Amino acid sequence: MTTRDREEEVRREAFREFLYDLARPEKDLLASKTDRSTVYKKLEKIYGVMPDGNEFRHYYSDIFSVLSTIKNNPEKGSIDIVGLNLDRIKRGYNPEISHNDVSKYINKLYDHVSLEMARLSYTDSIDWRGTGEERVRAAEEKIEGIENISKELVSKFQEQKSSIEKQQRDYIAILGIFAAIVLAFTGGIAFSTSVLNNINCVSPYRLIIIVLVIGVVLINTLYCLFYYIDRLAIRANSKTIKPIIIANAILLFLLIATIVAWRFGWIEYRNHLIL
Repeated sequence: MTTRDREEEVRREAFREFLYDLARPEKDLLASKTDRSTVYKKLEKIYGVMPDGNEFRHYYSDIFSVLSTIKNNPEKGSIDIVGLNLDRIKRGYNPEISHNDVSKYINKLYDHVSLEMARLSYTDSIDWRGTGEERVRAAEEKIEGIENISKELVSKFQEQKSSIEKQQRDYIAILGIFAAIVLAFTGGIAFSTSVLNNINCVSPYRLIIIVLVIGVVLINTLYCLFYYIDRLAIRANSKTIKPIIIANAILLFLLIATIVAWRFGWIEYRNHLIL
């Protein structure tokens, strides 16, 4: 590394430290005239003529590195304070009382820092916009999901409500049918009891016919009521009426046999044979 390279590296390091100092909010480098003079002399030293006779030129990469570091590390200060302090330096620097006029370098530094600050702000706005759009899309997806869940819950609620209402109607119908069964059975028993109490006062044929008719009415009534309860409870369509057909056939056969016996006087004939 040549002497010029070493000197340039020293000045670049001093330049970076100077920018870091400008970013500190707790340290006002331009508070007093003495402080301002110290800052101006530091800049004149940084931008002074190099040992080889050439002028020092700050690197844009150093500005970017320092401002990016400050922006990502709030404890190091604020890039806004850097811009504010550079503006104060640019307006306060008087080359007439200086032995080494570096006003053009200060103006160039101010322009470069302002440009980099604007670029960083623009980059942040793009990042924020992209992040905001992603958040909006995510929020829309969540809202859509919530709406779908809400619709499903409403649909299930309506189904449950309809099911409960139907069950209530079925329960009422079943209770009513059971009440009818009790009344029918009680009425049939009461009527049968009345008939049996007068068993010695009527003809055997009439007694048998009345009992069979009561049996037909009572059995068919009870079967219809139980059949309807079964339809409400099980809700199956494969119901068979074979048992009631057999019962009615037997009762009808007995009824016809009784009528035939009455027509031909079988009981009287039997009594005549016994006597």
